[in-house]
Amino acid sequence: MDEAILIDIPTMDLPEGSDLKRIKWCEGHWTELMFALKDRGLDDQIAATADELNAKFASGELDPCWEACNMLNMGALEIFGPDRVVAENAGCPVCAFANIVQHAADLMHKKYGSTH
Repeated sequence: MDEAILIDIPTMDLPEGSDLKRIKWCEGHWTELMFALKDRGLDDQIAATADELNAKFASGELDPCWEACNMLNMGALEIFGPDRVVAENAGCPVCAFANIVQHAADLMHKKYGSTH
């Protein structure tokens, strides 16, 4: 396997404690995303540094890594809520999706409770 694409992610000016600041992808899922994008030939469209990414945004360009990452981050926060993503999955949105069966079972338990 080739090396994973490394990205210097920009630090956004978000308020302290913001849910987005608490998102931290685990190394395995981040590497999986980078390899998946590279396997699809998108590596030359991915910004390598925060400055390059900001320059792309300033010129109206999009970035496939940024979009994929945001899609998964926002989806996980919407579906599971920040507490489940951060507290129960160490901040990794993909880990939260990997544990979706447990999440669905928890929701059903809350809805129906114990019948014993």
